[in-house]
Amino acid sequence: MNTSPQPLNQYRDLVHAAVLLLLVPAVFYGGYRLVSSSADTEPAHDNPFEQPVAKTKRAAQSILGRSDPPPGETWIAEVDRLKQSLAKVNAANPQMMRRRNILADQLDAIRQHCETHKDAVPAEIAERSPLGRMLIRLASEIDQLPPPSPQATISQDWESEFEAIEAKRLARQAMSINLELETQAVPIRQAHTTQLASVSGQNRELANELQRTLDSISKIERDTREQLAHHQRSEAYARDEDEIARLLKPFTSPGYYQLGTTPEDWLKQADAKPLSYRTLDRLGALAPDIHGVRALAVIGGLAVSHHPKSARPLGAFPYYHAGTLSDGQSIESIKRAQQLLKEHSAYLIEAGLLQP
Repeated sequence: MNTSPQPLNQYRDLVHAAVLLLLVPAVFYGGYRLVSSSADTEPAHDNPFEQPVAKTKRAAQSILGRSDPPPGETWIAEVDRLKQSLAKVNAANPQMMRRRNILADQLDAIRQHCETHKDAVPAEIAERSPLGRMLIRLASEIDQLPPPSPQATISQDWESEFEAIEAKRLARQAMSINLELETQAVPIRQAHTTQLASVSGQNRELANELQRTLDSISKIERDTREQLAHHQRSEAYARDEDEIARLLKPFTSPGYYQLGTTPEDWLKQADAKPLSYRTLDRLGALAPDIHGVRALAVIGGLAVSHHPKSARPLGAFPYYHAGTLSDGQSIESIKRAQQLLKEHSAYLIEAGLLQP
C-alpha cells in the first residue's frame, strides 16, 4: 500500500518559502556592502543578518537531511595550502623576509575569519566577492616570490647545519689560538730549557760534591775505625808483649826457610822472613785439638835440630821430642802459643812479626 507524500511536500514548500523570505533582505544588504566596501586585508564586520540566515539554513539542512561541509572549510584548506607555499619561499634578504611575514599575517587573518564564519563565507573562491579577490591576489603575490634555492631544499635540518658550521668555526678558532700560544711559548720554552740545563748542571756538580764529601766522611770514619782498632790491638799486644816475645820466637823470628806442604817440609827462600800466619792455619797448626797441638809443636820445636844454620830460636817454646806431648806443661805452653797467635795475628802482621 502506497502512502501519499503530499503532506511532506507541503511542509518542505513552507520551509523553502521561509528561507526565501529571510534571504531576500540579506541579499540586498550584502549587495550594498559589496558596493561600498574596498578590497583591503581587514576582515569585514559581521552582518547582523548573517547569523539568522545561517541558523535558518542549518535548520533547513537538518530538516531536509543534508550534511554538506560548510563553505569555510574550503577557504581554510586553500589558506593552509598558500601558507605551505609561502613557507618554502627563499627569504634571502631582510626586505623579502618582511614581505613574507606580511603575507603570512594576511593569510592568518583570512583563516581566522573563515573559522569564525564558516557558513557565511561565499561558497566559491572567486573574484565576485571581496574576500575571494583578496585571497586570489595573495596567491598571485606568493607565486611571484622567488622559489627556494637548491641549498635551502637540500639542507632542511638547518639546526644541524648550523651546528656543523659553528663546530668548524670553533675548531679553526681553537687551532689559531693554539698556534698563537705555541708561537709565544717557543722563546719561553727555550729560556726554560736553558735555565733547566744550567740548574741541572749545578745540581750534578752539587751531587758530585756531595758524593765526594760522603766519600771523604766514609774514609774518615773507616780510618778512624781502623785507627781505633789498631790502637785496641796495640794495647792488647802491649799487655802480652813479653809473653809473645818469649813464647812465639820460633814463629816471629826471621829465617830463610818457610813451610811447604807438611809441618816437617821446609823450603829455603832468598830472604829471611818470619813464618806465614795463613800457612800455619792451612797446615792445621792453629786447631785446638791434639792434631793442631802436635803440628805447632813440630813446626816450632824441631827448627833448631833440623836446620841449625838457619833455624829460628826456640825462646820459651817447648823443644819437641818423643815425650813432649806427654808433658802437661809443654802442652799448655803450646796451647798458649796457639791462643797468642790467633788473638794477636792482625797486630803481628801489621808489625811485621808474621807474614800474612
